[in-house]
Amino acid sequence: MSKWIRWSGLIAFLLLTALIATFYILFADSLIKNAIEKKGTEINGATVDVAEVDISLFPLGISLSGLQITDPDEPMTNIVDAAEVALHLDFYQLLNRKLIISDVIMERVQTGTPRVISGKIDKRPVKESSESSPSAGSQKTNEPASNPTKMGLPDVNKIVSQEQLQTIDQIDALSADIQAAEIRWKSDLENLPNSEELKKYKDIISDLKKVDYKDLKNAKKKLKELAKTTNQLKNDFTEIRKMSDDFSVTYDSFKSRQELLRRAPQEDLTRLKAKYGSPGLMTEEFSKQILGPSLSAKIDKAITGYRRIDKLLSSRNRTKGDDSKIDRSKGVDIRFEEVDPMPDLLIQMVSISAFTSIGTLAGQITDISDDQVIYQHPIRFTFNGDKLDQASELNVVGKIDRTQPDISSDSIHVKIEDYLIIGLTLSESSDMPISIETGKADIDISCVLEDGRLQSEIRIDFGSVQFSDQGLDNSNELNRTVHTVLKNTPSFQIRVTVTGTLDNPKTSVDSDLDELLKAATTKVLEDKSKSWEKDLESALAIQVGTPLSEIDDQINGVDAIKKDLEDRLKSAEKLKSYF
Repeated sequence: MSKWIRWSGLIAFLLLTALIATFYILFADSLIKNAIEKKGTEINGATVDVAEVDISLFPLGISLSGLQITDPDEPMTNIVDAAEVALHLDFYQLLNRKLIISDVIMERVQTGTPRVISGKIDKRPVKESSESSPSAGSQKTNEPASNPTKMGLPDVNKIVSQEQLQTIDQIDALSADIQAAEIRWKSDLENLPNSEELKKYKDIISDLKKVDYKDLKNAKKKLKELAKTTNQLKNDFTEIRKMSDDFSVTYDSFKSRQELLRRAPQEDLTRLKAKYGSPGLMTEEFSKQILGPSLSAKIDKAITGYRRIDKLLSSRNRTKGDDSKIDRSKGVDIRFEEVDPMPDLLIQMVSISAFTSIGTLAGQITDISDDQVIYQHPIRFTFNGDKLDQASELNVVGKIDRTQPDISSDSIHVKIEDYLIIGLTLSESSDMPISIETGKADIDISCVLEDGRLQSEIRIDFGSVQFSDQGLDNSNELNRTVHTVLKNTPSFQIRVTVTGTLDNPKTSVDSDLDELLKAATTKVLEDKSKSWEKDLESALAIQVGTPLSEIDDQINGVDAIKKDLEDRLKSAEKLKSYF
C-alpha cells in the first residue's frame, strides 16, 4: 500500500494547499480591497474607500461593504455611497484574462452624503479649459442684457440728439427735392412769356390782322408775320400748359409729403417710447434674466458629470484602424480574432436600490463594457419609483452608445410626476430674490447628444405654489409688485432648451410668467412712464421744430411760383381764340 502513495509528494501538496488557504484567509480580502481603492481613486480623480471586502469561491464573487466614491469637485461629499455591493465573476473568462461580471447588486445606495475626511488627492490631473468651464461659450447667452428690477429711464435730450430721427430724414429729403424743383421751375419760367408779355400778343395779332389787300406785297408780309406770331403763341401756350401740369403733380407730391411730416414726429415718439421707455420691456425676458443664471449653473454641473463618464469610455475604447505610434521597447498586446469576441471588461447587469431625497429608487444598468465596438451593445440604464416620499412617480431611461468607431449617440429621458417642492430657490439675485416655500411640479427632461451636437429640452409645470417673501425689499415698488403677482400665481410653466455643443452650449429660458409680470409692472411704472413720455415729446418737438418751420417756408416759396404760373396760364387761355 505504501508503495502506491508517495507520502513525500502528498505531504508537499497538503502543505502547499494549506499555505494557499492561509494566504487566502489572511491576505486575499485585504489585497482586493487595496486594489479596488487604488485603481478606483486613479480613475475617479478623488478618493475611493471600501470598508470591507469578502471573497467567495463557490460561486466566484466579491462583496463590498461601505463603498464611498468622492465627488472630485466637492471632496467633502460622496458622489456614491453604497452600503453593500455584491458581484459575481465568470471564472472561465478570468483564465482568458477577461473580467466578465455577470451581475452586480448595489444595496442602500445614496448620493451627496458628507465625508468625515476630505477625498481630495494631491496629484489630481489638471482639467482641460473646455472641461473646467463647460459652458464658457454660453455665458454671453445666459447673461442678462439688463437688470429688470431697475426703474430708471434714459435722458430724453440725449435720446433725441443721438437717435437718427425719421422726421429729420424726411425733412432733409423733402427740402432737397424742393430746392431742386425750384431751380428747375425758375429756369423754365425765364424761358416762357409772363402775363404782361402774353397780353401784348393780343395787340400784335390785332394789328397784323389789319391787312390792305390792295397792297399785295405788304399784305403777304403781314399774313406771314401773323402766322408766325400765332404759332409762337400756340407754342408758348403749350409749354405753359405742360409746365403747369408737371408742376401740379410735383406740387401735390410736396404737399402730401408736408402733411406726412406733421405725423412723423408722433411716429418717432412712438418708436422711441417702445425702444427706451416701455416698462413692459423691463420684464418681457424675466425668465432669462432672473431664472437663467441658476439654471445655467445646474446645466454646467450636469455637463461636467457627463464629461467624466465620457472620458472613462473614450480612454478605454480603441477604435478600429488606430495607427498611433507604439514604443517598440514596450511592445504591444496583439488581439487575435476571436470566434465570440468579448471586451476585456464587461458588467452585464447592475441592479441598484438607491435612497434619494425623493424616495427609494430601483434601477438597472446593462452592458457596461470597456470596448463597445467589440461588444456591439450600448450601455442602457433605467431607474424608476412610485409612491415616493416627494413624488408620485419617477422614470429615467437612457443609453450611452459607442458601438460605432468615432461616433457617439447618447440620450436620457427623465420624467417626474407630482414632485413635492419644499424651499426651492429660483433666483439668488440680490435685487430680486425669488423662492418657493411649497408646491408641486411635473418635470420632463429630454436630452440627446449625437456626434457632439446637443439637443435638450426641460419642461417644468408648477402647481399649488406658494412663494416666499424672504429677502423682499419693500422699498422697491417693482419688487413688491412682482411678488404680489407671484403670490397670486399658483401654477406656471418654465421651458428650457439647450442646443449647441458641450464646449459651447446655448441655453434658452422662457415662461408664461413673462406676460403676467409684464402686464403687472407696466401698471406700476405707468405714472413714471407718462411723465417721461411727455418730456420726450417736448424734447422731440424742440429738435424738429425749426426744420419743420423751414419746410413750411420752402412750401410758401413754391406757392409764389404756383401763383405766377397760374396767372400766365390764364392769360394764355384768353388768347386761345387767336390760334
